[in-house]
Order: sequence, then C-alpha cells, then structure tokens
Amino acid sequence: MDWRGLNVIFEYQNVQNTRCSTRENAHQWLNLSESTYSFGTAGLNNPYKTALQAITDQVTLANAAPDRTNGSALGRIRTNENVFAPFLNAPSSELAWEKQDWEFRQLELDRNTHSLALTPLTNNPPHTANHASNIEEDYSATNPPVTNVELLDWGTMQTEAGF
Repeated sequence: MDWRGLNVIFEYQNVQNTRCSTRENAHQWLNLSESTYSFGTAGLNNPYKTALQAITDQVTLANAAPDRTNGSALGRIRTNENVFAPFLNAPSSELAWEKQDWEFRQLELDRNTHSLALTPLTNNPPHTANHASNIEEDYSATNPPVTNVELLDWGTMQTEAGF
C-alpha cells in the first residue's frame, strides 16, 4: 500500500508561562538557522539535531504540562487521510484508494476519559474541493531543499507585503 494517503499532524501547545521563557523559546527556534548548523550530517552528535531535540522535548516529554490533561502539552492531533475509506464498488486496483475522497479529523485529549476523542474540525475545506482539476500533485518532483535563510527571507517579504 502506498502511504501517500495518510497525513498526521501532532500540534503541541507552548508550555512557557512567562514573557521571558516565551522569548527564550523563540530564540531557541531562531538559533536553529545559525550557519554553523548542518542539518544533513548523520550521527547522534549532530548539533542541529541536538538543539532541535532540546526544543521539542519541552513539549513532548511526559508531564511537560502538569496542569493539563494527562500532564500532556498535546493540543490536538489532526489527520488528513483516505486510506481508511471503504472501497465499495471500487475497481480492483492497488491505487483504488486514490479515487476516495479525503477525510479530515481532529482528536483532542478528553479531560473526563483521559483518552483521545474526536472533536469538530474547524476551517475544513468544502467537499467540492476533492479531485479539483486545478490541483496537480507530483510526488516524483525533486525540488531543491529550502534553507533556513530562505525561510527567514520569505517571512520578511511577507511582512513587508502586509501579510
């Protein structure tokens, strides 16, 4: 099965509770753009990966948010998938899932059950957007990777343009 039909997003809430700690967290993210970091090098001692791990550990480790449900900083999980859709009257093909409409779901921790529960998903695109003729997907494209400098420049351009 081709897993292009499943996307999962884990959204975590910030655990900082003061302006200083929030600013420090922002600087940690900004510091990842330092030219001394090299993302692609392998090994456990990669400084970029170590710095990124330190940032993500702040929200992903157990009891990162002791005052929240299960002590978790997890805000929500969102899925965008079509791999679980039923294949009623679908042609017998390995790519039959590509004919199915995408389904969006949102799950959040329930304070009562302490488990993930389906919740209403806001900002859901209209169902008519499925199979839109103006959307081209090319999974074989080899676009050059975007660098941190390009991302920072893009943010500056968007700000200057009034976005």
